[in-house]
Amino acid sequence: VVLKAVARDKTQRFETAEEFTLALERGASRPLTAPHPATLVERDPLVIWKMLFAVSVLFNLLLIYWLLFLPK
Repeated sequence: VVLKAVARDKTQRFETAEEFTLALERGASRPLTAPHPATLVERDPLVIWKMLFAVSVLFNLLLIYWLLFLPK
C-alpha cells in the first residue's frame, strides 16, 4: 500500500485519498502472515561448498597426522 502511495509514476498511485484510506483499512483488517524463514542454502548458496571444503581440510589434516605419527 505504501509503495503504491509513493510510486513515481502518477498512473500507479492512488487517485484519491479515499482510495488510499480504503486500501489501508483493508490491509489493517487482514491478519499479517509471517514470511517463511529462508533456508540456509537460500541465504548463502555457497554454504554447501564451504562445508565440503571444511570437511575436506579436516580429513586431509587427520590423514597427514595419521601418516606422520601413528604407523611406527
